[in-house]
Amino acid sequence: IEAQHAPNPLEQFKSWFSDLQHRIEGADEIERASAAMVVMMVAFLGKAVPAPSLIDALFALLPASPPTRFAAVWALGWLCKNSPTNWDQTEPVWRPKSDEVGTLVEILQVTEQGESDTVRWLLSVLGSSFDPRALQPSVQSLQHADPLVRRTAAEMLGQLGNKDAVAPLLSKLEDEDSDVRQEAIEALSRLGDKQAVTPLFSKLDDQDSDVRRAAVQALAQLGDREAVTPLLSKLDDQDSNVRQAAIIALGKLGNKQVVTPLLSKLHDQDSHVRQAAIRTLAQFGDRQAVAPLLSKLEDDDVAMAAASAIGLETLGESRGTIARLRLLASDRLEERLAIVSAYAQLRDPIDRILLSRDLDSVQPAFDPQTTVDEDRVKEASDQLNMSIDEVHARYDALAADLNFKLSWRPNFSDSAH
Repeated sequence: IEAQHAPNPLEQFKSWFSDLQHRIEGADEIERASAAMVVMMVAFLGKAVPAPSLIDALFALLPASPPTRFAAVWALGWLCKNSPTNWDQTEPVWRPKSDEVGTLVEILQVTEQGESDTVRWLLSVLGSSFDPRALQPSVQSLQHADPLVRRTAAEMLGQLGNKDAVAPLLSKLEDEDSDVRQEAIEALSRLGDKQAVTPLFSKLDDQDSDVRRAAVQALAQLGDREAVTPLLSKLDDQDSNVRQAAIIALGKLGNKQVVTPLLSKLHDQDSHVRQAAIRTLAQFGDRQAVAPLLSKLEDDDVAMAAASAIGLETLGESRGTIARLRLLASDRLEERLAIVSAYAQLRDPIDRILLSRDLDSVQPAFDPQTTVDEDRVKEASDQLNMSIDEVHARYDALAADLNFKLSWRPNFSDSAH
């Protein structure tokens, strides 16, 4: 409640936030822990600001009782999250300095295994430092009794980027907890070491579908051509998300021997799998896909019809362009959103954000019959850390294909093709 009622004007907030330091330094431990929890919640809400003296006060709580230590570590953990704040600050509010890293390592070494939440957040804070001293505690924590701690340790090892973590992470591919196996795979993917390729093949048949999907994505990220044949076997996985991931992975590996198997996926029972197959076939530029895609332009699944139109256009087929324009001008909102969404899937991440209604890069898409106004441009500029002119230019380019109405170019849509 206290965090929710923090003042909104920045200068007032800074004063209010700094006042928490005095409560953290007080004599009553419940009050100290409560104040630390307020800091945590404010940081979680994206409203924290840099306050070195407050950081010092939180560090002074680390040797305290387990509940108070947890409150302090939880607050520190959210303060170093790498996410924008309400004050348009794009860097973390705080990141551990060298002497603070040493203190955190010491606290981690004396924290009991039973304090698993404290251990997790200590690892998270250490990982945010990118300090080499965070490596060994993270490796040791891979053996922790709590699977949530092991998962956090694997995540931090991937974040630290030290290749010395590869062997310990490989040992976690057989962890009893599926989430730990999945996080170990994702960490190995981020580390980019090719010695992980062969061990990852076995994870393509893991009993957990999320682990299988992570293995598929990791093999694509590692870019090893030996993975093509094992990945082809995943086109018939029982889980549709795995099949979709396998199609995307095969597209990234760029081997045209997969065109024929991908053509068969145009008839998959899952719409998302079918759409992924269309995008990948268009990416390959293989004309074998033209006839099957033409047959899908009138598909009952509007998303499939839209994906086929964009796929055909990518292949240089004029009937795809005609279908795109028809869907953009449709009286049915579902068809207009489907074609914008299909178009967005082949664009870069920034365009995908700009083309989503909520500027989150996911569906629903932005309705092309709605005007892109300056309020939306300002919101996108703030979220993407781009200038107004850059956002205008992006929308100008997109409007040429999608007939968007732009408030700063009132007649633009009249001249768009």
